[in-house]
Amino acid sequence: FANSILLLLTAVALSRQAVGRLIFGGAEVDTSQLLPVALAGLGVNVLGICLFSEHHAHIGAAPCRGCDADGGTSSNMAAVLLHVAADALGSLGVIASSLLIRSFGWTLADPICSLLISVLITLSAWPLVAQSAQVLLQRTPHMLADGRRDECLAQL
Repeated sequence: FANSILLLLTAVALSRQAVGRLIFGGAEVDTSQLLPVALAGLGVNVLGICLFSEHHAHIGAAPCRGCDADGGTSSNMAAVLLHVAADALGSLGVIASSLLIRSFGWTLADPICSLLISVLITLSAWPLVAQSAQVLLQRTPHMLADGRRDECLAQL
């Protein structure tokens, strides 16, 4: 829950900064250092997405610590993957804006890409906020909402 809220707050702060740069103009952007760092960041984030992806194999073994009893991805692993994906989106936005600034001198690319990144982060984090809020409110899990709840309670 905290991770998804932090992502939403990051998106709000990013939007606020981007709007300020659109209205009042931004500082000069030095793409000679920004682009290599963004490319390295994207590489690390892509590696993280591959490592934390839900498509890992158990090869007939019991679910790993990151999976729930049914073999699905837990909310914690979904939050980790979401956080790494948000970082990758940030790297892609920085790369795109750096290339536009370097190639065309279009400095508005930086705040516009920042706004797009904040929208994508918000859209991806909101479902996790809703799901984790339901867990904190102790609602019936969606996988048991089809009537299996009574069956599970009867086994207790």
